[in-house]
Amino acid sequence: MKKGNVLVVEDQKYVRSLLVDALDFFGYSPFEAKTPKEALSLVEQKSVDLSIVDFNLPEMDGLRLAEELWRINPIIPVFLISGMEEIGAKIKEKSQYLKGSLRFIEKPIDLVILKHYLDGAMRCAS
Repeated sequence: MKKGNVLVVEDQKYVRSLLVDALDFFGYSPFEAKTPKEALSLVEQKSVDLSIVDFNLPEMDGLRLAEELWRINPIIPVFLISGMEEIGAKIKEKSQYLKGSLRFIEKPIDLVILKHYLDGAMRCAS
């Protein structure tokens, strides 16, 4: 039995594939999108329990996409990922003012830590 549906929004194919494979291995059902437009369409069509969103995306940044995801599903946790450390500090600073659940994860992603965060978020959601 799968633990939950996780949306991965990442424009870099190899990073997206790595995350999708890891999620599947961890027992989750992953959905993938390479653009914010694809991600929003998926969230409107499918039940998504959590999303992993790259900060640097075409069309809009990951923080803006998180806000759009929360308009559709106000309780969806968002893990925002980026390889830029300074982005993480800005996100942590802003997160207290956001309406949804947000966690920053720095690239390169430690998959053991990712699994820990995923399992924790799913426990809180259930």
